Amino acid sequence: MKAKGAPAKKWTIADTLEWTAGYFGKHGISNPRADAEILLAHALRLKRLDLILKRDELLNEKQLAQYKELIGKRQSRLPIAYILGQSEFMGLDFKVTPDTLIPRPETELLVEEACDYIKKNKSSLVLDVCTGSGNIAVGIASFVKGCSVYASDISIEALKVAQQNIDRNSLSGRIFLKRGDMLGAFINEGLEGKVDVIVSNPPYVSAPEMKELEPELSFEPAGALYGGEDGLDFYKKLVSGAGEYLIKGGAVFVELSSTRPGEIASLFKKSGFRVDNITKDYSGLERVLSATIRGK
Repeated sequence: MKAKGAPAKKWTIADTLEWTAGYFGKHGISNPRADAEILLAHALRLKRLDLILKRDELLNEKQLAQYKELIGKRQSRLPIAYILGQSEFMGLDFKVTPDTLIPRPETELLVEEACDYIKKNKSSLVLDVCTGSGNIAVGIASFVKGCSVYASDISIEALKVAQQNIDRNSLSGRIFLKRGDMLGAFINEGLEGKVDVIVSNPPYVSAPEMKELEPELSFEPAGALYGGEDGLDFYKKLVSGAGEYLIKGGAVFVELSSTRPGEIASLFKKSGFRVDNITKDYSGLERVLSATIRGK
């Protein structure tokens, strides 16, 4: 290995993993062993379990060169998902690029909550606002048969990635992408008063929080993270326009900023919504808000 501190010797899979985990740990990378395994499995075109079964096998020069390149990228704090060009969400594989946010495990809770509601109420028309890679739209359409999803994003590059994820999941007949600023993307679609559910994971990082983000987040699109000075800009836009599209009793599901759940709930209440539930994620943080439109 060329990286500083590596001994000159033949490298087995076990030795390579041990050294890389230590190297990543010294450079402040979270989950150093897991990252080492994921990258080596990718370089060798193996499953992670195979690394254990083949632990004493030697890497050839080409494999070492490929792996060292991956180590360098990760050491620079480039996220694993961008290195691999893909990420798992809801058990589905998604293409991701630096034009899209990397799907988060906590966002699966948003999709699960929305899917439960859609199934229970036999909803047929869903809007996904700020779709990014399309993971929410694809997740809903994959797990709820019979519903259609209109998904919007202001970034044309993100929409290109979303379309690829729609195509790879054979959902092009049920998910329809529209470019524009949040709900404004649907203004010419004739959807006013017809939508059962609106789902969104909007940008919600505040200005002070942007200055304290982990290094990995500097590689993700700032426009998909920054929610204005107080982190609430996109929630305000959503609540101001959602009522125009929803049917009577229609619902909104949003991912919450864990630092401002109360303020977001107040925005909905002041805009004619009944807040039905706030669900905590597996870390105990308030993560998903569901609300129903009043007075229609």
